[in-house]
Amino acid sequence: MGNNIKTIEFIKLDVPATGWSENTTVVKVTDENGVYGLGEADGSPSVIKAYSELETEHFQLTNICEVAIGRDPIEFKAIWDDMYDKSKWVGSRGIGIFAMSGIDMALYDLAGKQHNLPAYKLLGGKQREAVTPYFTLYPSHDMENPTVDDYIRMYEPLTAKAKDRKCKAVKVCLSPGVISLHDDKEVVRFLKTLRAQLGDDIKLIVDFLYRWNDWQAARWTLNKLEDADIYLAEAALQHDDLEGHKKLANAVSTRIGACEMMTTQYEIMEWVKNTNISAIQLDYNRAGGLTAIMRIQELCDNYNVQLMPHGWATGITMAAMRHFGMASRTSMYPECLHKDFWPGELINNLTLDDPEIIDGTVACSEAPGLGMKIDKEYFRQKTGIVLE
Repeated sequence: MGNNIKTIEFIKLDVPATGWSENTTVVKVTDENGVYGLGEADGSPSVIKAYSELETEHFQLTNICEVAIGRDPIEFKAIWDDMYDKSKWVGSRGIGIFAMSGIDMALYDLAGKQHNLPAYKLLGGKQREAVTPYFTLYPSHDMENPTVDDYIRMYEPLTAKAKDRKCKAVKVCLSPGVISLHDDKEVVRFLKTLRAQLGDDIKLIVDFLYRWNDWQAARWTLNKLEDADIYLAEAALQHDDLEGHKKLANAVSTRIGACEMMTTQYEIMEWVKNTNISAIQLDYNRAGGLTAIMRIQELCDNYNVQLMPHGWATGITMAAMRHFGMASRTSMYPECLHKDFWPGELINNLTLDDPEIIDGTVACSEAPGLGMKIDKEYFRQKTGIVLE
């Protein structure tokens, strides 16, 4: 028996939403000796699982699991390129790349276990001693039509905890459920109040949730917020509006971020070359996995753009974030969903012994692979599958 890949499983993990959808797909890649690695593919679990089961028809419509099975999992780039090339018939973006992301992430976990190496070494080696992420502060609530002042009060315990944990950067959200935030003047008041809560030392990132179609409206608001020192404006304009992002980036002093739903270095190339945005914010578990993220890091470095990947979903992706953070020399503030701030079921239950926040940083495991510890009983209860 050898180290080659024997099986690939896509496992749906469905839980009730807590303000945001938390459903995810865990990808389990097992070698011929029964050693397995875990990854995560974000998106609709039913659609991703269906994609993983599509029937091979020809050389450009090949089941991606079949492409990887029988290969040495440490051949990350070769496997990634073959999965990409042999799935062109159903599109080189979107759900297929989401599924590839889960396989790719699991390969780093598996290869690390096979070679007794933490994943960051497989990504090129340690560039820092700990990761300094931004922590996402999204209050969960069941209040009907909260006001801006209600929303400000919801944030108070989160901003206080961020100061207590000595966080270096945090992200807040303009919830569409707060009706009075539909007024841009109220947005300015809301964010200036949160800046006062946080103090001057914490970087403040704002997720505008695709608020504007008019780049001038976004410009007006960001200019009014200059004294609030917004570090980064995320999702200010519509997702594919390259021209609007370029006009906005050229008109304001605030950094502009984009690309959270995008995939692969090919798609990101258009943005770093043509929009003048300051940060790329795609996802490990959607953009193509760790192999794609590291390629995108090199692209961003060449164009002097920050790579600040999203870390949405579970402790599996959080582990990938920590290893990426260790291996990246230039990435500033990758996203961290931490149980200190996030009430979601999966982030609080799927993995055990996640690192604590110490002076605003999180440590990366030296254990083989991604180094996360799965709560196997919780996993069995949710999926019916026993992890040995």
